[in-house]
Amino acid sequence: MSLRHQLDASSEELSEAGRGREIALRENRRIQDDMALMTRENQVTVMSLVNFSTELQDSTDLLVEFIQKVKRVKL
Repeated sequence: MSLRHQLDASSEELSEAGRGREIALRENRRIQDDMALMTRENQVTVMSLVNFSTELQDSTDLLVEFIQKVKRVKL
């Protein structure tokens, strides 16, 4: 194999590696964007759950208070 042929083959391999690197970088950016979106969606979901939990606790407290008042009135 001639030196020129080896140089051409190495150059082609380098070009292929560069293309593969660019594809991997684009895929990495896409995955990072997806992760950021999922993180934001998760934060919204967690906040909704926290709000729901607070509302549930408030409702439970009101129900307990109401039951106690009804018991007092029955006495």
